[in-house]
Amino acid sequence: MELLFESRVNLSGFSGLLNFVQHKPEVHAEPVVVGDTFADGKGLSIYGTVLRDGGRLRMWYLAIPEDWDYKRDMSSTAYAESDDGIHWTKPTLKLIKHGPGPNNLVNISLHCPSVFIDPDSPPSHRYRATGCGYKGLFMGHPDITEPGYYTAHSADGIGWELDGTKPRWRSSDVITSIYHPFQKRGITAMKFTQRVNHIMRRSIHTAEFRNGEYSEPVSALYPDEFDDICAVARGHSSCDYYGMGMQGAGSGTVGFLWNFWHDMPYTWDARFALYGTSDITLIYQPDPGGRWFHMPGRPNFIDHTAQPWMDGWINTSSCPVEMGDEHWLYFSGIPI
Repeated sequence: MELLFESRVNLSGFSGLLNFVQHKPEVHAEPVVVGDTFADGKGLSIYGTVLRDGGRLRMWYLAIPEDWDYKRDMSSTAYAESDDGIHWTKPTLKLIKHGPGPNNLVNISLHCPSVFIDPDSPPSHRYRATGCGYKGLFMGHPDITEPGYYTAHSADGIGWELDGTKPRWRSSDVITSIYHPFQKRGITAMKFTQRVNHIMRRSIHTAEFRNGEYSEPVSALYPDEFDDICAVARGHSSCDYYGMGMQGAGSGTVGFLWNFWHDMPYTWDARFALYGTSDITLIYQPDPGGRWFHMPGRPNFIDHTAQPWMDGWINTSSCPVEMGDEHWLYFSGIPI
């Protein structure tokens, strides 16, 4: 699998037989960012992005404030930065007033905000973002008119403006976006839900970003019978896909798939599964617009039992970052 993680664009032309070997990643023993202010006192999630930009690492994450009411989904977005990827600071910003003192909140105000840099955009639109919005979200964007996925832009990654007051895509919840340097396009992965093998399941659709425009979504990954076999082998009932991080790898793309292992019972009206846990597996797409493939046997790449603080649920950031000769993938963990 080493080849697929290479992001150097000169590694693209190969012939002959390729052997795929999935190595076990090293999981950092302790969380590197925790909720410790009023703005994120009830927790945080890397429903967001970490990027290397201007010699530093920049993080946009979903922050759960101290006054969250537990009744509604939230869309408060916070910002942090780091020199080494381990020690993070939360700078004081003056964009959103919330709580008794200063905070590090930015005004994307979308659920599951995902950020990428578009090298071909004018300076005012250098940073692009996607996220979910609908009325009733805790700390939601005031310009949201209808439920769906929205897009936004920024000159500095701090002050944001929606691209429009109506959603770009008609679905909701998890959405991730990256820029693929070899393919010279943005890629967005979003969640749709439809009936698969007798129950409603979450699946992945993708869209692309070129020349300042986003395309319509196309189906990319649907759960299948083997996913349910894998779920039963792990002690669960069935499976679907809650979301997906991505990474450009030469001419192809690697995906970090959030497998949602379902436990019984389902929700009271049996529309879709609500209880269970998650693990991350690897998938890959050899060419733009081509089929996505699972690793043989679909083994876990990141197992939610690796550390006690993540043994209930895990999900990844939208993309990894390069750190020397390594790739670091940030992810959130929720204990049981």
